[in-house]
Amino acid sequence: MNIVLLGGFDEAVGFSLAGVKSHIIEDAKEGLKKLKECVNDDDIDLLFISEGLAHEMRQEILEYEHRDRPMIIEIPGRVRLEKDDPIKELVRKAIGINIER
Repeated sequence: MNIVLLGGFDEAVGFSLAGVKSHIIEDAKEGLKKLKECVNDDDIDLLFISEGLAHEMRQEILEYEHRDRPMIIEIPGRVRLEKDDPIKELVRKAIGINIER
């Protein structure tokens, strides 16, 4: 399984230490370019995107959501931007159950 991360420096360093191919993204324009590359790469199975970057590219991410590969998962960054938990939302979409704390 090939896993890739798009995110800031902190996320990229952490994921790289775990052996995940990581791309440090400076802005939304660069993120959109790399997102398109990753989505069109049949070798990538799982794509992590930091929450801050995903927030800036929300519309484009939604356009790719229907695809089987890669599965796109938002991960929390250093600063929480959204009140909704992206993992909770992923579970809700996958199995139709809302998880409450």
